[in-house]
Amino acid sequence: MGLSRRRFLQFLALGAAGAVSACAPAGAPTSPATTQPAREFSGRLVIYSSIFADGAEALKKGFEQAHPKVTVEFINPGGTEVILKRLDAERARPQADLMHSGFSLEYREAKKLGLIEPVDPREIMGDLPETLDLGGTKIPLKDQDNYFFVWGIQFGGIEINTERLKALNLPRPESLQDLTKPVYKGHIIFMKPQNSSTAFTNVLYTYHALGNDDAKFKEFWDKLNANIAFYTEKSATLYALVAKGEAAIGIAGSRAVYRDQQEGYPVDFIYPADGSVVLDNSMALVKGAPNRELALEFMRWHLAREGQEAIAPTFYTPVRPGIKMPRPEVTLEFALKNIPKVIVPDPDIADRKRAEILRMFDAYTQGRSR
Repeated sequence: MGLSRRRFLQFLALGAAGAVSACAPAGAPTSPATTQPAREFSGRLVIYSSIFADGAEALKKGFEQAHPKVTVEFINPGGTEVILKRLDAERARPQADLMHSGFSLEYREAKKLGLIEPVDPREIMGDLPETLDLGGTKIPLKDQDNYFFVWGIQFGGIEINTERLKALNLPRPESLQDLTKPVYKGHIIFMKPQNSSTAFTNVLYTYHALGNDDAKFKEFWDKLNANIAFYTEKSATLYALVAKGEAAIGIAGSRAVYRDQQEGYPVDFIYPADGSVVLDNSMALVKGAPNRELALEFMRWHLAREGQEAIAPTFYTPVRPGIKMPRPEVTLEFALKNIPKVIVPDPDIADRKRAEILRMFDAYTQGRSR
């Protein structure tokens, strides 16, 4: 099901052709991904999402413009883990139509709990492939049983405040292993994996990078934990503190770093030499959704060129090629050519290690979070 590099480059060419067709004069042929649906939709679409506010606003505005009789309501109850609890509490009478944002590992939990339902990919994916090939690594764009679908990608790595790093006379770290060196003690912050899907996926990635070796994994995190000043309760707190120079280094996702860089903050994102984990932002139809057809239309739109262009200003790397982005570093083409090593989390290992990892970080973060 994966794409060879040759087929992926063909896919890039198709994306570029789609961009040209979008500018074609009236009456010119368009691809299925850019054809407007004949059906008129109306009603209220409720989306439980952990996406940042700028992303929610961009998607709301874009979809409501495409469907003027629809009202979209994004609700962020406090992160992906909290969304799962809310959907579980409401399972007898679902209030949301879509679960949105957060990474595929959390969607596997939703699938196991019976909180989401499968969708025929032919209804929503258009000409998208089922996987992307990044440097020989296959990145799935959907669940194998069609329960969830990936609409955007970011990568795990290291955020630095360049001015703070220079003021402290600290060397630029090039790998996560570098962060275990004594010179960085007290200068690193990290999100609580108990709250953050970004943090949990970054932790799992280090397990893979260390050969799935339990002893090496524990030794690495004992050393890194000793260097961490504190853990943040929310992802937004980490990015804000590093952007403002209140912390020199954060273990983070790429999207918000490039957003802050664009806004003028002295931050940079480092793709670690030991690998960058894929953080695949997903979406799924809530089981028993009150507005199923409207939810499916939103998923179609989100994966089509229109939806990918609507979310582009918020720095999520699109799953379609040829999408114009605010910075070249967040294009799919940049990822294909420039990220030295990509690691995709193993979902079976995630299921097996989840409880153990969370217990480990309960001990690490006790009395050390803000």
